[in-house]
Amino acid sequence: MTILCVRFFVARSKKRKRRGTLFGGKPQYRVVEHEYYLMHLCRYIHINPIKHNIVSDIHQWEYSNYQECIGKRNGSLFVPDFIPALFTNKNLYQKFVEDFIPILNDYPLLKDYTFEHRDVPSEG
Repeated sequence: MTILCVRFFVARSKKRKRRGTLFGGKPQYRVVEHEYYLMHLCRYIHINPIKHNIVSDIHQWEYSNYQECIGKRNGSLFVPDFIPALFTNKNLYQKFVEDFIPILNDYPLLKDYTFEHRDVPSEG
């Protein structure tokens, strides 16, 4: 069975012209020192399936805890305490994430993002 799986992924990688390991190698670690960076990291993770054309609508990706974060699903996926702490209500987090989707391709890499714009929605 293992040989079959390996052959499948090798063939799939050749077809899609990809190289490297299935899961992209070692994970990257970054120190998060600012709330704005943490907020953008959360948004980046939630919109990643759209950026990589896995789904066209953020609400379609069932493996994300985004639905729990915005209160649209009562699931068992973990919702970190810092998301409610950073946003006074779930609608603000939803706006913060979904307003970024149309301009997603303007920020091709997370490391290129700067926090000068302070694109955090506010109440009012």
